[in-house]
Amino acid sequence: MLELRDISVSYGAIDAVKCVDLSAASGTITALIGANGAGKSSLLKAVSGLVKPKAGQILLDGYDIGALEPHERARLGIAHALEGRRLFHQHTVEENLVTAWHFRHPSGDFKRAVDQVYANFPILAERRRLKAGTLSGGQQQMLILSMATLHEPRLVLLDEPSLGLAPIIVSQIYEFIRGYCDEGGRTVVLSEQMASLALKVADQGYVLRQGEVVQSGESDQLKGDGVAGAYLG
Repeated sequence: MLELRDISVSYGAIDAVKCVDLSAASGTITALIGANGAGKSSLLKAVSGLVKPKAGQILLDGYDIGALEPHERARLGIAHALEGRRLFHQHTVEENLVTAWHFRHPSGDFKRAVDQVYANFPILAERRRLKAGTLSGGQQQMLILSMATLHEPRLVLLDEPSLGLAPIIVSQIYEFIRGYCDEGGRTVVLSEQMASLALKVADQGYVLRQGEVVQSGESDQLKGDGVAGAYLG
């Protein structure tokens, strides 16, 4: 389980996140909903260690990880797919997967892990020898998700995984995310501007506005409260 207690993040004089409390249980998807600049990305970066909170605690299964560096959090099983499809564009699909495998101290069977990637997304198998920069936006997102989940992390942070993608690709991406979460009781926290899209796959959601949580609850409850219509959905 992931727990955030009174988390605040600032960039100089700008308060990006203000006193946020959040919990995400194992085997669930939690959606962070809000417009651009609401604080969603900053909150995810605080969890993965890319930014240091001004205040508050971050607990993973009851263990305070606030003092750990990003690579130490990764070794605990936290993976973070940043917004913007950050890949090694001049490397092939398979070379990107090799890099992701060796980013952490590798253990297990790389071939088995890659075979699973290609089973999840057959188009990546077809294009394994092509440079990642030549892939479509949807295929790049499939590769990013595969790199993030290659070591089967217990907590996956996804920043705008549907951004700029066609609806049919979005459906494939979210089907993968839901299946990954359900298998083995893993936890997923994702940020989305499109509330209706996020709430279709998530178990619960937190609505952020100007760095603060203004509403939270189970997905069905938030949909019933009209959140999807009010927040870019």
